[in-house]
Amino acid sequence: MKSASKDSIGAISGILIGILVFCLCSLHYANFKPEEFGLGLNTIKRIARHNDLPLSSIWKPDSIQLAHFAKLQGEGQKITLWLGASQLHSINKFEEGNMLAVEYANERVNARSSNAVNLQASTPNAGLHDILVMYQIFRQEKLFPDWLVIAMVYDDLKETDIQLGLLKSLRNISEETLKIGEQGIRNVNKEKLIAAQLPAKKTPLKRNAVVGTPQEYLENELISTLDEHFPGYQHRGKVVAKIDIGFRIYLPKILSGIVQQPREPEVPEHQKTWSNLALESLLKLALHDGCKVLLYKQPHPPTAGEFYYNRKKYDAYFEELAQKCEGTDGLYYIDLETIVPPDYWGLTNSGRPDVFHFTDRGHELLGNSIDDFFSELIIDSDSVIQ
Repeated sequence: MKSASKDSIGAISGILIGILVFCLCSLHYANFKPEEFGLGLNTIKRIARHNDLPLSSIWKPDSIQLAHFAKLQGEGQKITLWLGASQLHSINKFEEGNMLAVEYANERVNARSSNAVNLQASTPNAGLHDILVMYQIFRQEKLFPDWLVIAMVYDDLKETDIQLGLLKSLRNISEETLKIGEQGIRNVNKEKLIAAQLPAKKTPLKRNAVVGTPQEYLENELISTLDEHFPGYQHRGKVVAKIDIGFRIYLPKILSGIVQQPREPEVPEHQKTWSNLALESLLKLALHDGCKVLLYKQPHPPTAGEFYYNRKKYDAYFEELAQKCEGTDGLYYIDLETIVPPDYWGLTNSGRPDVFHFTDRGHELLGNSIDDFFSELIIDSDSVIQ
């Protein structure tokens, strides 16, 4: 009997300790965002704001940002619009007070008492077709920036799809736009028409043996009560996600001692051609709209070992891009590959060097470098960029 009593006490104690540990873990991870796992270790998304109005947007330009753009332009502000992927909106090793490159650029613009302002729209894993769609979203609202700043990331050439959320933000694309932009915007229009035919997602019907039974009622009441009165229970999904992600972090770390970090697969030529069609359309539309364009080579972390890409093809692509800009009025190119030193880059969630996202200091260096380009074009005390 004593042995059974001890076993019962041990089992109850184990359950209570388990509940306590679960509560502590759940509350500890209350602010954990599983959706940001892909950004990199301790890397967060940030929205830039000024006077509580958005200077930037993530996923797609939203109505508030579009209205802010129109307001600024109506006040006579010269708009510089930055477009790109998660490198623009993510900060590695984030601390309170950290800012995005576009914010640092605006600080310098404001210090010169300029009438220019930098705005930004970005979306994770943006290919050049996604960037083209983002620009078209502004165009369809008759919002034409004075300058476009495009982050040219070699990795983005391999993106094969156009993001559905962006496509669904497009209204009908005019024949004039299709004629000016040619094949790249036609590709977008084709994908838009396909996306319009996709059925809306519906919540699947619940079909199981407990539907409509007392068991279902009791389960729902129990979950509702636990959510309301049991500390941390409402964050249970985040604990499960953290455990799952933990396995995905530490397993590659263990294997990294056995398997060397692979180099990024080469971008197929047909995919590079397809992506370049989007860039061509973007440039044709922007220049037609009276907008000048700055393309910059995205910073890349220095490495003592093998380069992340095929170095020869990587350099050849950007050399070709630089030559194109040199021979086109209104089109400019700057090489910013080496501006961010090694100490200002982060790690991926598998503990390897992150070649895409950098720290606050990296953002400051990027913002300053882009503003340096524009500050050389200032021609009068009103800071009119021409």
